[in-house]
Amino acid sequence: MRNSTEERLKRYISRQGTPAWGKDYRPAIQATPYEAPKTSRPTILKSLRLGRDVHTLSSPETRAALLALYHPALFDLHEQRVLSPVPATHPLKGHPHAVGLTLPNLLGTVVAADQLGVVSRHPKLSLVIEGVRTWVPVPYLGDLLLFLIDEVGPYCVNWTIKATHDDFQRRHTR
Repeated sequence: MRNSTEERLKRYISRQGTPAWGKDYRPAIQATPYEAPKTSRPTILKSLRLGRDVHTLSSPETRAALLALYHPALFDLHEQRVLSPVPATHPLKGHPHAVGLTLPNLLGTVVAADQLGVVSRHPKLSLVIEGVRTWVPVPYLGDLLLFLIDEVGPYCVNWTIKATHDDFQRRHTR
């Protein structure tokens, strides 16, 4: 099967398994015909500020990314970032601006879905691991994660970009 969920999950892990910043960051989905969802409007923005290409998957996301890239407090931007389904470290952990800060861990999207009463709808994948069939939660991807800094210090803004309310219901696959 072309570009199956399992293949996508492996690609996400290979690109984002190790935290990276600036020119070394790699989005989980790139704005290419093979990877971008069929119904998307993929765009690659060349960012001199970040020293790398920024991959967006819709016209509203492209416009939002352009706004973000011109924000004077922005020091990094992660597009198509994996939102961990399980507990994970804070997105700023390991960044030079965050040295010495106490950052809270993230609970993960499975816990968030459980708290909202929709855990049964969280995507999952059946895999055979060491001979045992196991259900593994599939991560959601965030649109834009802005890394900003002000007089208090660094912080993140997870910016979900949707043109309409119905876009939250639409499932994109590829």
